[in-house]
Amino acid sequence: MRDSALVVLATDSGRWLPRALDECLRQSFTPLSVIVVDGGSSDETLQHATKVGAHVRRANLPYFSFRVITGASRLAGLRMAMRMVTGECVVLFDPVQNRIEPHWVGSANVALSTCAPDAILSTPPGLVAFRPRLWPEIEDGVVEGTVGSVLAAAPRTYEFRLGEVVGSYGLR
Repeated sequence: MRDSALVVLATDSGRWLPRALDECLRQSFTPLSVIVVDGGSSDETLQHATKVGAHVRRANLPYFSFRVITGASRLAGLRMAMRMVTGECVVLFDPVQNRIEPHWVGSANVALSTCAPDAILSTPPGLVAFRPRLWPEIEDGVVEGTVGSVLAAAPRTYEFRLGEVVGSYGLR
């Protein structure tokens, strides 16, 4: 099975982060790498992420890795996270804007295999999935570390609901 990465864009998301990280840990698709990007939060985001990271290390969960990026802007953190990503699918997740269902990463991974190589799948407003090899093509167009900025840089965007691609928009 192909590796996937789930990048959580969590700046000032302390209120939503415990639920969001629980949703990440419940993903049915493995192997999975979760990378939390905290771009200088002024709330308890970093404490929540650190606590979950310690739990993951203690539990020694197979096929699961957890990292936290802090001390950089949200955009710089996203760029660092993308350099860490391996595998065939990366999911960007904004816990303030959206939730992630237990099978979303697996379904997105399968759906990407049916789309054009430069496609980005989107479940508005805060979830996108794409192949990591697309990042170098869109990185310069990503002007802030947000899901919306990634979508704006995308050559093709498909609306994705759990299990199916339902339409396209933003084709260039």
